[in-house]
Amino acid sequence: MPTRFRFSPRPNQAHEIHWRDFDDEAFKAAREQNRLVLLSISAVWCHWCHVMDETTYSDREVIDTINSSFIPIRVDTDQRPDVDARYNMGGWPTTALLTPDGNILTGGTYIPAPRMKRLLREALSAVSRGAVDMGVGPYTHDPDDYDGIDQLEWGRIESPDGDTYVDDGKLWDTYEWIRDDLIDGYDAVYGGFGTQPKFPMVEALRLAMVDYILTGNPQMGEILTNTLLSMAGGGIYDQVEGGFFRYSTTRNWQIPHFEKMLEDNSLLLNLLIDAYKLTREETLLQTALNTLRYLEVRLFQRRPPSFCGSQDADEAYYSMDADGRRRMKAPYIDPNVYTGWNALAVRAVLNVWTVTGDESQLSLALTVADTLRSKLYDPEVGVYHYLDRDTGERKYPLTLDDQLRFIDMCFYLYSVTGDSRWRDDAAHVISLIMNRYVGEHGLLFDIPPDPAQTRTLLGKRYDFHENARAASALSTASVILERDDLKKAARQILSRLKHSVESYGAMAAEFALAVQDVLRPWTRVTVAGCFSEADGVEAKSFLRVLHSTVRPQFAVVPLDINIDRAAIESLGISVDEVPVAVACVGRKCLQPQTNPEMLLAQLDRDNRKGYSTYGNEYKDYKQSRQEITDSYLGDTQ
Repeated sequence: MPTRFRFSPRPNQAHEIHWRDFDDEAFKAAREQNRLVLLSISAVWCHWCHVMDETTYSDREVIDTINSSFIPIRVDTDQRPDVDARYNMGGWPTTALLTPDGNILTGGTYIPAPRMKRLLREALSAVSRGAVDMGVGPYTHDPDDYDGIDQLEWGRIESPDGDTYVDDGKLWDTYEWIRDDLIDGYDAVYGGFGTQPKFPMVEALRLAMVDYILTGNPQMGEILTNTLLSMAGGGIYDQVEGGFFRYSTTRNWQIPHFEKMLEDNSLLLNLLIDAYKLTREETLLQTALNTLRYLEVRLFQRRPPSFCGSQDADEAYYSMDADGRRRMKAPYIDPNVYTGWNALAVRAVLNVWTVTGDESQLSLALTVADTLRSKLYDPEVGVYHYLDRDTGERKYPLTLDDQLRFIDMCFYLYSVTGDSRWRDDAAHVISLIMNRYVGEHGLLFDIPPDPAQTRTLLGKRYDFHENARAASALSTASVILERDDLKKAARQILSRLKHSVESYGAMAAEFALAVQDVLRPWTRVTVAGCFSEADGVEAKSFLRVLHSTVRPQFAVVPLDINIDRAAIESLGISVDEVPVAVACVGRKCLQPQTNPEMLLAQLDRDNRKGYSTYGNEYKDYKQSRQEITDSYLGDTQ
């Protein structure tokens, strides 16, 4: 079935171009007709993509030239992140001229009509003179060549010679370098990092939060709270309808780019709740609740129960007050159900519930999670990237990012509800990843390579950020599932990624977080109780209390007395009085507790004696990490 291409919502003639899907048939046509491919990568929420549709791609000469002399391909970046990752030329819209084998010749972002005409003429002239090898361009997609088109990507990973193992000390040094780079880039006046444009950089803020919790460094606490409060009071936050715009064009957060993304709002919602748990700053909680209200009112859809992907930018609409907006048509909302972004939303809504106890929030999260499981999860392959709401079809690609977000959602659902089905789903998807995505030196491909094809349009590619995220996910899984092999796989990924960190600076925050997850001892809280729907109220309340604070390297593992009795008894836990929990930090286990508040207090007392400095004055991080080694030697091997 042909793809339904999406264009600017305003008048334009871009649809008159004979757009094709990104597939083998399009490139086969290019080879047979000896034509270059013109690849357009756009987005439904992208302002300048709309402008290009309305101007450049509506220019009669441009339309006629493309139709007569090129093979035009149209890609939506949200629907095909695999294509975008390999061909994006620095932003949206992207226009790339390719050989019939899919190799990049030239391209750019927004291209006005006069420059586009010149570009097309020059490309055709080069082909006619024989200056372009129509079979092999300057970059290759040979599946055995990892240094080809990846040279153009922000997500590329360096390929050092020799042994790639990096010892723990060097990983900690890298952690500190990333943390220091984050501090150096911090804007003490307005919060955030750098000048403008200014993005929220959620993972950098999460790193500041985690470092503050573990070291007590007040500067890291200031980075977190000042940035979130500045954003909440600025123009990047919609003061009328709630929710965050994608980024600010100004240093002071006042003038945003007006698109709203489910991904960004889910990440920020989750962080706001964690920051509230840490600081008890009411403004953070209220901003979080208003953000959730935006997700429920604007992005939630009932068929199927899920969150839409984005809402379009419309400066005129968002400049209005509430009354003015009611008189206008709201900006377009993308109804497609994107797996990874919905998984982030479920995770965030569950986190809100752990603070409020509002059962409607728990119900919402479970309903959306069930949609992902029933509509987008296939035990044979993992999770598909998105559900086309118009056709009801689930669509490729099978991205690593979607698998990781789904795993994280499943483990969190398991830890806050005690429903072991979510744990089992997460474990199964992890097995699929380890069987199908692992490549050189243990790194994970962004999409699984097809072993049946010796050559493909989409060459093998590793993504730095996704692999860092995978290291954290595998470390979490190793604790919950008690699988040392997963911790070793995570450790191997970090060694490999270490060689590329300097290219990212504070943008490598996820790597720094993964260093913490892989090298620090975890607190594993095993909770024995009855978690069935009928009589599991008390046990679920117990779990919610355990999640009422934010704690790095903290895993809650519920075991149902009706299902997991053997596992419970093997831990020496009596089920005479349930729910009951035992917390183990590294190799040290504390006394069982039937009161979750007392268990958390017990952990805090133990932390003050041991490796952690929760709530204490800041001390040098090298001293802190040495205490980890001295107190828990062997726990992370």
